[in-house]
Amino acid sequence: MATLKQFNTPALIKDLSDKPDKQAQLEALWNESLKSFTEDSIQGGNAPLDNDRVFYFNPLTTDLTGMTAPPPVAWTAFPNRI
Repeated sequence: MATLKQFNTPALIKDLSDKPDKQAQLEALWNESLKSFTEDSIQGGNAPLDNDRVFYFNPLTTDLTGMTAPPPVAWTAFPNRI
């Protein structure tokens, strides 16, 4: 089973590179926070029309074997003439 090992910090930045134990703690907290946010988002809220999201998944627990990469998004950035 191929799953993501952990959620990485944005841009893999090591904010506490001079303190390896604190950096490891930060990365563990970041991973747990995103894991929790993801699970909460999958389950949905308490609104009447808010259902489970079947196309949203947690890559830490979902087998990613055989999944293909989505096509790149093509768009022209602003500012541009409309």
